[in-house]
Amino acid sequence: YPQLGAGSTVTYDGTAGPYNLKNWSYYHLSFDGPGGAFNLIGALNIPGDLTIDNGTVDTTAPNNYALTANNIYINGGTLNARSSTVTATDDFNQTDGTITGNSPTLRSTNGNVILDDVNVSGTLTVSANNGSITDIAGTITADTLTLTAVTGIGTIGNYLNTAVNTLSATTTGAGTNIYINETDGINIVVLSATGRVNLITLGGSILAIGSGPHLVAGADSLLQASGVIASLVVPFDVLLTGGDLSVTIGDAIGGISAALSGITPSGTIIVNNAPPGSVYFNRTQIWPAVIAGGLSGYDLGQYANSLVWRFLLPYLEQLAGYQVNPFTGFVYLYHPLTEADMSAFDEFILGEGAYEFIEGAINIIGHEGLLDFLRRR
Repeated sequence: YPQLGAGSTVTYDGTAGPYNLKNWSYYHLSFDGPGGAFNLIGALNIPGDLTIDNGTVDTTAPNNYALTANNIYINGGTLNARSSTVTATDDFNQTDGTITGNSPTLRSTNGNVILDDVNVSGTLTVSANNGSITDIAGTITADTLTLTAVTGIGTIGNYLNTAVNTLSATTTGAGTNIYINETDGINIVVLSATGRVNLITLGGSILAIGSGPHLVAGADSLLQASGVIASLVVPFDVLLTGGDLSVTIGDAIGGISAALSGITPSGTIIVNNAPPGSVYFNRTQIWPAVIAGGLSGYDLGQYANSLVWRFLLPYLEQLAGYQVNPFTGFVYLYHPLTEADMSAFDEFILGEGAYEFIEGAINIIGHEGLLDFLRRR
C-alpha cells in the first residue's frame, strides 16, 4: 500500500485487462493505456484530478460506482459511466474521447461542463451548478436529455449539438442564453433562460410535451424546424418577457406548419419565411395573412385543412354534417346558420322547398346569408 502524498499522480497504462483499480488513497489519477480496460472496485473520490487519455474507465455494473474528482479531463479513450454519478467539483472537461452509459449523471458543482461525443441510452442528466454547459464539436446522443446550468447552455458561435428524443434545458443566471442544434426532430418539455432561447432542428419537427410553458425567455428567441412546430392539439406554449419570438418552418401537416400559444410583448410572433402551411398563435391564424371580409383564424384552418362528409337532405334546415381534421383529430358538428359554420362545407345540395327563384335569381329561404358565401366561391 503506497503512501501517496498531496500532489502525487498514479497512472494506469496497461494495454489489455480488464484491470481492477487498487484500493489506494489516490491524489491525482490518470489512465493512458491504449486498449486497456480499467474497472472501479468501489466509489472513487479523489482530491486531485482525474485524467483519461487512453483506454476505457468503467464505473462497473451492477454497482455503478460514483466517481468524484476535483477536475475531470477526458482527452481520449472512453468513460463508461453506466448509471453512475460522475462529479467534478471544479471543471468537467471532455475535449476528445467518448462517454457512454445508461442514464448517467454528469455534473460540475463549482465550474463548467464541456462535452464532446456522448452516446448513452436512457436519460442523460448534465448540470453545471455554477457555470455553463458547452461542447467541442461532437454530438450528445440520448433518449432524454436534461440540462441545468447557471451561466448558459451552448453559445451563439457554437450551438450545443444534440441527437435526443426529449429535451429539458434551464439556465438561471441573469441574461444567460440557450443555443441548441438538434440533428432530428425533438419533443420539448421546457426551454428556460433569462436571456434568449434559440432551438434549431435540422431533420424534423419541434413538438411540445404537456401544457407548458415550453419556452421561457427574456430576449429575442428563435424556433427553427425543418418539419413543423407543434399542433393545434398540443400547441407550443411560450412565455416571453422581452424581445420577439421568431419562427422558421419548413413543412406542414394537414396544411398547418405551426401552432403556438402563450404571451409575448408584441402579442404575436414573427414568421421569418413563407411556410407551406398556416401558422397559428393563440388559435388565431397569423400566416398567411387573412383577407379582410373572408373566413379567418381557426375557422379558416378548419375549412382549408379538413376532410368533410356531406349529406343530401330534403330541406336546408335539416342540413348537418361533421368534419374530421386529420391533423388535430378533432371532430366538429355543424349546422350552417352562420358564416363561420359555412367553413365546414365546400358544397351545398338543396332539396325541393329549400329555395325559390325571384326574377331568375336563386334565393335560399330563411338563410339568405349563404348567398354571399356562394358568390365568393
